[in-house]
Amino acid sequence: MTAARPSNLSLPGLLAAVVAVAASSGCVELDDNTTSVHDLRVLGVALEPPELMAPVCPSLAGGQIVIPQEDLATYAAEVTLSALLVDPAGNGRPISYELFACSSLSDRTCEKESETTLVASGQTGPGVFTFSFRPGTVVLPNGRPLLYQVLQDDTLYHGLGGIRVPLVLHVGAQGEEIFAQKIMLYSCQFFPDQRANLTPVLPGLQLGAEAWLASAPLQLSGRGPFRTLPDDLTPWQEDYVVPSIPDQAGNVSRIDLVESWKLSWYTDYGTFSTGTTGGTDLAGRPSKHNNEWRLPATPEERDVTYWVVVRDGRGGLSWSTYRAHYTP
Repeated sequence: MTAARPSNLSLPGLLAAVVAVAASSGCVELDDNTTSVHDLRVLGVALEPPELMAPVCPSLAGGQIVIPQEDLATYAAEVTLSALLVDPAGNGRPISYELFACSSLSDRTCEKESETTLVASGQTGPGVFTFSFRPGTVVLPNGRPLLYQVLQDDTLYHGLGGIRVPLVLHVGAQGEEIFAQKIMLYSCQFFPDQRANLTPVLPGLQLGAEAWLASAPLQLSGRGPFRTLPDDLTPWQEDYVVPSIPDQAGNVSRIDLVESWKLSWYTDYGTFSTGTTGGTDLAGRPSKHNNEWRLPATPEERDVTYWVVVRDGRGGLSWSTYRAHYTP
């Protein structure tokens, strides 16, 4: 089914799309602190599982994608897409959604209609939106299977890094709209110990010296700032292996890596001192996760919600929600 585009946005990236749409609606100033959530946002999009891995790599032949019979179930497996939709000022208003699948990684809004399929549409509300489907079985309007078109468009690596299928969630409410791209990864096992990625989950959070449980709101008072720090992530960051670029003989070698998680911090009151913590720089140096929650200039008593989004750097993503009651 060909998808009619809901708008004429043609922007170089997701961030530009979000900023342009929000600014045009009059809801966001361009100098907004990104950790402060007060309008419609998509804070994270996750897939479960984040990666599907088959023992043998698919290939292209005669206008078709060739997958060994015993591996068909892997590529046709069901996945669940989840999105964290927050809308603090919306008073529970309905949020429209469209979920698209397309073949070009550079098409952040799935605008190329001949290579885009509308997977689902409807209305939802703030909270966690979920939808289960089988992206590996999707057929595009041009009659080609989605996986085939993605492989054909990958003229540089020819699927060496896996078949990366772009999924785009478009949400909107009363003039605000957001496009959020998520990549579904279909990969193959080059080495015996190569395993599919697992979803990263934040093991715990501390505020000051106190453990902060997602199930139990904290009672906070004073001027702050309040230091926030995740529990040690080292035991949870996976070792993994990827194939190298082929040599002149077509051989690939293994590259052993270790995940370095990044955390994104958001709140509906006040700000965080840093929007994203963690990760590793180009020299291989890890960044610390120290952060601070800071109050507005004139604080008031209220309930506060915080969201921490975890990314493992290879497609895995999850989030945790924390709450507190603040008293000046």
